[in-house]
Amino acid sequence: MDLLTDLQGQLLTDIDDKSIVNGGNIGPDAIVVLKNYRFYKSLNIEIYQAATTKSGKLKNPLHTVNPYEAVLKTNKSNELKFLAAICRFQNNPTAAKVPADLEALRLVLQNPFHLRFFYHDQNIGEKVTAASLREITFGDTIHHVSVTVSQNGNFYDVSATVVVNRKSYLLAELELKYDFFVLLDSKMHLLGNFHYIKLLRFFKQQGILKIHESRFKAFEQSVLTKLQDYITIVRTHVNAVTHSQPEQSSAAIPIERLIYVSDLDQHVAINPVMKYGTYEIPVLSKRLIEGHDEKGNPFALERNDQEEIKFVAMLLRQHPEFGEQIENDLTYFYMYKQKFLDENWFLNAFEQWQREGITVLGFNKLKGNKLDPNKASINIRVLSGMNWFNTEIKVRFGKKEARLKELERAVTKRSKFVQLDDGTQGILPLQWLERFANFFKESEVAGEVLITPKINYQAIKENYERQELSEDVQQEISGYDLKLANFASI
Repeated sequence: MDLLTDLQGQLLTDIDDKSIVNGGNIGPDAIVVLKNYRFYKSLNIEIYQAATTKSGKLKNPLHTVNPYEAVLKTNKSNELKFLAAICRFQNNPTAAKVPADLEALRLVLQNPFHLRFFYHDQNIGEKVTAASLREITFGDTIHHVSVTVSQNGNFYDVSATVVVNRKSYLLAELELKYDFFVLLDSKMHLLGNFHYIKLLRFFKQQGILKIHESRFKAFEQSVLTKLQDYITIVRTHVNAVTHSQPEQSSAAIPIERLIYVSDLDQHVAINPVMKYGTYEIPVLSKRLIEGHDEKGNPFALERNDQEEIKFVAMLLRQHPEFGEQIENDLTYFYMYKQKFLDENWFLNAFEQWQREGITVLGFNKLKGNKLDPNKASINIRVLSGMNWFNTEIKVRFGKKEARLKELERAVTKRSKFVQLDDGTQGILPLQWLERFANFFKESEVAGEVLITPKINYQAIKENYERQELSEDVQQEISGYDLKLANFASI
């Protein structure tokens, strides 16, 4: 018997059939639970299979569902992303928080399985049971957090407020959950910006921060100035000029739209900026227009929200990736450099920016970039000479013009890139390369014109559009055709 028992143990595999049938399945009774790790105050997300009563209340026991196994049971991209996002918040209690955590939580909240969500109330019990779970729904993501600075005698009082459902709340009125959420009336609201996490946690613990006036300037420069890209800073001690004071408001200041492009490793950063007089404000930031009046008193101007919204909306229409980036924690958009320099995109983008009167800065400073951002403007004119037809070819890229020899060199190499005098390269439209090839095949380069012997007038007829010929040339060609017809009829 000992031998048989030993052989059974070594040769037979004991498999629980239920683990095959139910393993990783996310059925209609599955729920999502937000909780803390047992010994750490960091977010842990679990999926449980839970039976319910007729009224929908949870019943014990609750059985965990392994999201790693569930991944193997679906091929739908939204479900895979949901499960991968949940895996991010498992088995890693000491991981440092990073912006990608917020992106993962946005995917969790998309909830493609249409599951019910609960959070674990540790006041009821340490273990996750039906009794210790509180059902929640999710409200709007929080995009408005402000820090208010008020002068109070020799001190400045600094506090934080949060806008939830268009209403401002002091942090004392709200419950922060798992660092990433605000809980209000059984609704969880995800923080919309990674920079909110530390700030709200600090002010929730601190309440009002008091800074002595002797230290406030250093605090403003080292902390508030850096926060204002992401957080609205309200200075009650500063004179706020509104649009109701048109002679002083931003509406009375000339505005200019700028786009700064710069290298960002393998990407290109695209930073839209609104220039109010001499003040440049990144449009995607929360900065105010701040300065000092003639008496040295500080003032703050409201930004022109309507014009800035139009500016951003135009950019969002230019590339789908910008729409995906609008909720991240950056004050600029970005693209892979290869995509950015794809002439099918950037030539059209630059053309629209120029048409809109937007100044683009930094393009020619991008590493490895020799391209001119302007579309080619091509003008052809055929004139009549003594024994030749003289063809003027003007190929301009903005204010720069391609020399005829460089154009011929590009066409000979069958290259769409033509060298310009400043070292950059213009991009020739592909449909013009064949036309240019025919021009150079039938003519000679003489300085900055092409010359074609008049005996070869048929080449002019075949290669050029009628509107490209001067009236004299059109009359000459008509005369040659008439003479040829009369000769043929003899």
